[in-house]
Amino acid sequence: MLTRGLQLLVKNSQIILKISLAKRIPFFFITLILLIGIFSSDAGTPRLWIPIGFTLLSIIGGLYSEKWRFNTISGTIYYYRGIPFLAKKIVFPLSSLEEIRFTLIENQTRRKRAILYVVLTTGKLYDIDDAYGKTAIESLLGKAEIIAEFCEVPLLTK
Repeated sequence: MLTRGLQLLVKNSQIILKISLAKRIPFFFITLILLIGIFSSDAGTPRLWIPIGFTLLSIIGGLYSEKWRFNTISGTIYYYRGIPFLAKKIVFPLSSLEEIRFTLIENQTRRKRAILYVVLTTGKLYDIDDAYGKTAIESLLGKAEIIAEFCEVPLLTK
């Protein structure tokens, strides 16, 4: 539940990578359970602040969003990460995209990991998504190929 595994949506003039609703719903379910517990507790219950704190954290978890949008009509790459009102938003021109980089990290002590990057002409790297395990890595490579083809930039695999 805590891995990114962004969902890929392809529309006419844009590709969107975002956290799926299925990964956010459990946080709201936890919030509901905690709220039921809070409101069914006696008013003078000691340490009621603990479930209230967990409720606030689960609300933040449910509101958290991460999104990448590659738009060929507007010629932009849009990046959004965070919760509403406190989110980080960055917009790049699509022309500043140099390549899509897919890096496979193999380690004897840990399982395989793959990371998908956006590389800008300035040399700046942005980590888009990562994956662990054979199936997730293959899926991430497929996403990398789709994005590179859509944006008409090379896909570098390491």
